[in-house]
Amino acid sequence: MTATQAVSAFAERERGDMCSTALQAVERLVGRVDELAACVQRATFDIFDKANGAEWRNVKAAFDARNELVGGVTKELINTSFRCSTP
Repeated sequence: MTATQAVSAFAERERGDMCSTALQAVERLVGRVDELAACVQRATFDIFDKANGAEWRNVKAAFDARNELVGGVTKELINTSFRCSTP
């Protein structure tokens, strides 16, 4: 599944009752942001050692994919929140 597909799937799940559960959606988003740092912190090698370049590229690819997902979910949450607040 691509990041765009993942964002769309997440948005569909969240859209159901987003207006009444905005706080829960924000809390889930914060958890996803925390996971961004955790994927780097869990590295079992020295991320600054050039000899570990291949492993670092794998960690960075995972980080980049999660970051793209978080960015898309954030945009969707913001857009949905503004639709909910419009009279």
